[in-house]
Order: sequence, then structure tokens, then C-alpha cells
Amino acid sequence: MNNIFITATGRDKGKTALTIGLLKILKDELGEIGFMKPAGQRYVEKDGVKVGEDVALINSIYNFKSEFSDMSPIIIDKGFTEKHIPVNKNKQKRLADHVFDAYSRIRKDKKMVVMEGSGRCSVGDCFGLSNIKIAEMTDAGVILIAEGGIGNTIDNCMLNKAYLEKYNVEILGVIINKVYKEKYDKIASVTSRGLKKGGLKVLGVIPYEPFLSQPTLKVILEEFSDLELLTKGVSDKYLLRNIPKIIVGAMTPHQALKYLSGGELLITGGDREDILIATLCRAAISAVSRENESSVSAIIATGGLKPHSAIIEVAEKLEVPVFLAGEDTYTVASKIKELTIKIKPGDEKKIDSLTHLVRENIDLETIISFIQENKNNKA
Repeated sequence: MNNIFITATGRDKGKTALTIGLLKILKDELGEIGFMKPAGQRYVEKDGVKVGEDVALINSIYNFKSEFSDMSPIIIDKGFTEKHIPVNKNKQKRLADHVFDAYSRIRKDKKMVVMEGSGRCSVGDCFGLSNIKIAEMTDAGVILIAEGGIGNTIDNCMLNKAYLEKYNVEILGVIINKVYKEKYDKIASVTSRGLKKGGLKVLGVIPYEPFLSQPTLKVILEEFSDLELLTKGVSDKYLLRNIPKIIVGAMTPHQALKYLSGGELLITGGDREDILIATLCRAAISAVSRENESSVSAIIATGGLKPHSAIIEVAEKLEVPVFLAGEDTYTVASKIKELTIKIKPGDEKKIDSLTHLVRENIDLETIISFIQENKNNKA
């Protein structure tokens, strides 16, 4: 046993982000390794094959040589669960064999395989093939990702530990993720003690890095395919701009300017030319004083109302993209706020930041020793 299975206490705990950072380090330390996400819910299509979204992302970064169909053997798409419940033992075995065969092809000639689960530990139990069942049959040690906190974090970890103990798997430990810096020392001390008392080792405590949760304009545009670009002359380099803050322009221009410090996305009615002019004036000042760095990343004009052509012309000269949305300001802002931000191909700064966070805050020695020790025992 020298594989690693990364699971979590629930959804959106940062599994994929931490997997990206850990993969980079393990590749550097061990050489040729494999990766798979046995079951995924969100997917994209590659050459006519449904591929888990996270698998497509991670493969675009590390270029694993395995087939997509092996790296992403099960897609839990619409109707999948209903189709597989209730499932008879023969059908369940075929599904398990399908996953194990995919794993075996990936494992061939590799030092080890890192597997990322989908959601919490028990996902897939409804059709007889949970995350941890897969970890058991692939002989993998389990790393549990939990949210930053104390009481709720400990409770969720112990609940998942009870589920894990149903299976013959080794729990390497817990990584506590996204811990606010002002609470870091307290959570690292108290939560570690609470988990140790419950029989769980803390492998690391990761500080919350706001930069990693900031969407790029490219991410926003992928979710809002109906946005119309009004500034046709702006180069597409704006797509990789990070959005640290969203400003809803529903106040006076004087008040709006107080919130513009750099990099924001302004969402306002297309007829609010007073705010648009004030924002572009600030952008012009920034372009002069900050070597052409704009004070805003982009503007979304809402309500299907196109701003005056002179405003669009100024925005183009300042390299500030302006988009037109048919929906109202509140609806557009709410949809953007609800986006789940994932690392995307080309997010080099975020990938480097993740690798640094993993290297500096996780007990890599325990993980690598586990891999090497079990590899030697197997040999």
C-alpha cells in the first residue's frame, strides 16, 4: 500500500486545490506518479469522452499520460444514481471492476497513484462504491480535508472517522484548510488537540489565502456566456485579471470612488453614466500614476442599457473591458457572488501559491515516508 486517497468532510473544502499543490511536490520527490478521480459529478467533454472537470484541469497542468477514460472512470451525471439504485451484487461488482481496471492501467509503471474523492467520504455509498470503498480496494492511505474551525471541524472529522473505520484503510491524518490568519494559532492548537484526543493526527493547517478564492474575468465570462463585449478594441489579456472585490454601483459617484482601490469589477446600470464616468476618470489617473495599471479590472453594464459611445471609446483607450448584461444589477451581482471558484489552466500564480502553501504547512515527511515505507514492504 503506497497510494494516497484525498477525501473531505464535505463539498468545497479545497480538495482539488490541495491536490494540485501536493501533486507538484510528489512528482518532484518521487518522479513518475499517476492521478485519477474515480468518480466525478461535474464534467467536460474531451474527444467525445465525458471527463471529470477536476481531472481535465489537473491533467492540463501536469500532462499525465493516462487515458481520460481511466483517470475519470465514473461520471455521476443526471440519472446515474437513479439508474444504479437499487443495485444487485453483480452490477455492483462490474462497477467496482471497471474502476479497479482503470486504476490498474494507471498504476502500471508508476511509483504510486494519487486519487481525489468526490465530496465527503461516503459519496457513492448509495450505489455501493463510496470514496472509501475505492480507497480500500486500491490499497490507499486516506488524507481527510476539513474546513478551518474548532467545534464543527472536530465533530465533522469524528463523524467521517466513524465511517472510515468501517473499511480496511489507514488514515494518515487530517489537513485543516482555509484558516483565517487571525485565528490560525488558536485553531492549530485547540483543533489539533481535539482531533488527537479522537485518534486523528493533524498533517497540517493551511492559512486562508484570499487570492486563491478570487475569480478571474475568464471564469466569470465562462459562467455568463450571454455577456456582450462592448469594448471591441481591448486586448484579451484582461481575461486573466483577478477580481479581488466586486463593487455594485448603486450609490453616488462620490461614494463609489471610495471603494475603488484597484482591480475591482464594477457592476452598475448601463444608464448610470455618472458612475461610469467617475470610474473611468479614476482609471485614467491610475494609468498615469501606476504605469498604465487601471484601478478597475472590468465593468458590467446591466439592464440591457448600452452606455454612451464616448464612454465605450474612453474605456477602450484605458484597456478597461465593458460588458453588457441583459439582467438587472442585483441579479448579475448575486450570480457572481455564488460562483464556486476553481483553479483554472493558466492560473500559474495560483498554482505556485498552492505549492508553496502545501510545502510550508503540511507534514510532507509523514506522507512521503508512508509512500516509501509501504512501497518497500510491498517489494
